[in-house]
Amino acid sequence: TMVATVLGLFIYYEKGLYAKCALNIIYLTLGLYGWYQWLYGNRHKTSLQVSTTGPRTLGILLLAGLLSAFVLRSMLVKYTYAALVGADSAHTAFCLIAQWMTARKKLESWILWGIADVLFTVVCYQKELYWFSGLHAFYFFLAVHGYRSWRQTYRLHTTTVPISFEDETPG
Repeated sequence: TMVATVLGLFIYYEKGLYAKCALNIIYLTLGLYGWYQWLYGNRHKTSLQVSTTGPRTLGILLLAGLLSAFVLRSMLVKYTYAALVGADSAHTAFCLIAQWMTARKKLESWILWGIADVLFTVVCYQKELYWFSGLHAFYFFLAVHGYRSWRQTYRLHTTTVPISFEDETPG
């Protein structure tokens, strides 16, 4: 994915999708952060388990996404000749949140990825980036699979299994 990220940087720049270019640069950094978090991210410096995001935190993240999208859109309108600034800005803001949530192994990250992929499938199609449109459509199905997989993992780690009499060791 690192190669696709760098390649996408140049292609999106040529099409005037500047927020997506910035997003690809940030992806490289967040990818390294996520790799570290998955290996050593819990409080005991061991690997993270899939978890859910509390409603308060989720609300804050969504509000931050909306605010970031608005600020980014305003900057793109004022300082560039970027194309599709609303969709590009919204996609960028929510991908950053989804990426951070993925790095922290938050189950809901896959929902944001799915929404972002549908949005950018349309954006890429409108910009005649048909291969990238198809790629983001494929990413949508990966997001669905990721959600199902992580939900199953989450359920396995959060389900309490009663101890049977045979499992108990005498005292």
